[in-house]
Amino acid sequence: MPEGKLGKLRRLNYATISEERVIALRGLGGITRIQGKQTQRGGVADTAPRRTTSSQDASVSTLVPLSSLRWSTFCAALASTVKGACQWGLLIALAKIGHPEMLGQYAFGLAICIPVFMITDLQLRLVQATDARDDYRFGHYLALRALTTPLAVLVVTGYSWGLGYRGDATLIIAAIALSRATESMSDCIHGALQKDERLDLVSFSIIIRNLCSLVIFVCVLLLSGLLLPAVLSQVAIGLVIFFACDWPWASKIRGRGAIDLAPSFEWEKLWKLIVLALPLGLVVMFISLNANVPRYFLAHHFGNVPVGIFAALIQPTLAGGMAMAAIGHATMPRMARSFATRNTSYLIRMVLRLSLLGAFLGAVMLVITTMWGKQILVWFYRPGYAEYQDTFFWLMVAGAISYVSSALGYGLNATRAYHGYMIFYASSAILGGILGIYLIPSFGLKGAAWTVCSTNLVSALFLGGLLFTLIQKVKADDQT
Repeated sequence: MPEGKLGKLRRLNYATISEERVIALRGLGGITRIQGKQTQRGGVADTAPRRTTSSQDASVSTLVPLSSLRWSTFCAALASTVKGACQWGLLIALAKIGHPEMLGQYAFGLAICIPVFMITDLQLRLVQATDARDDYRFGHYLALRALTTPLAVLVVTGYSWGLGYRGDATLIIAAIALSRATESMSDCIHGALQKDERLDLVSFSIIIRNLCSLVIFVCVLLLSGLLLPAVLSQVAIGLVIFFACDWPWASKIRGRGAIDLAPSFEWEKLWKLIVLALPLGLVVMFISLNANVPRYFLAHHFGNVPVGIFAALIQPTLAGGMAMAAIGHATMPRMARSFATRNTSYLIRMVLRLSLLGAFLGAVMLVITTMWGKQILVWFYRPGYAEYQDTFFWLMVAGAISYVSSALGYGLNATRAYHGYMIFYASSAILGGILGIYLIPSFGLKGAAWTVCSTNLVSALFLGGLLFTLIQKVKADDQT
């Protein structure tokens, strides 16, 4: 293929191109894959795209999506909005139906579970979605997730036992871990669908899961008055969604049978995948620790009740973060392909758009909080929450900063330069711990909000500098 034509096709941000044959993948209105010849390397078929010249009998492959980026973005944003609203609805239900201690138990259980699952999940959905060269099959991702998810449940349960929790408290934390486990397995399927740019299916699964979980959770809580049965209902819903929706959809959209979708326990491949994804898993775990360290200090100094109040106050900012995550997930496959083909201008444009969107979203939420913050707390929770309006405002400031930071983070994830910022986030978690030691015992909830603001600001500045440095390096390499 002439170099000019190949360059033009690269600028179109397609992942593969073909001169030999076109294979239409049948599925749920799926995609068309244009695929070239397979080559052999080490006795294993290799379809990873390569740069080619006129003297090479090779081809570069691409994915041509039938669904538009706007449609994918809309679906993902809708799903994240519904998910954020449902999670907020759970906290509202616990605040209004239950009692403050119950809300604190649930919030503290999440604070224990989330960092553990962040590291064991290894963010394989992001790694899979940005695997533009098909270095690993879906079976590798599924096998690794099947190994790490039970490990996460055991670690969370053992850790809660080590903290001295017994009886219902331990069972509640274990049930929250099981609920996260079902979500983790579905997340692996979502990575395969996202890679094929079928975020409409991913979004439908997320919406159904969260709506059903909220409705049944509230019903069980009303009937029983107990937290444990309500959390176990979330586990049941997660299992139903996984086997009734996620798995059948993955089989159809990927055009594969049960054998190809089975876990592939090739230990050498799995080890390489762990080495690749572990830095990103550690980074996300440290980010999660930054968000949850204030809850640990609040629980240690003041008990579970302030933990529940803090979770209720910060939840609206997490809903905005989910909206940013939806847009980031929708654009990441194309950003990854543009970086793989050295099209840094497209990556820069997308990161700038995401950053501006994050800044706008944060500004809107700050205006709303300033004008109606007290009313929001009274309407959605209880009148007693109105006294925490100042803390609510500072948490919104932290959320606004985090939206811009997440936009920069998705740009870095598209480059797969996971090692570059692992050490920083570890340091950021330590910084959050130091600030928590000094601020939270003296200022309580407001000190916790200041801690989150500080760590988010440092993160945004670092990610912006790292992404700029990386892009400049790529441009310099292309010029030489």
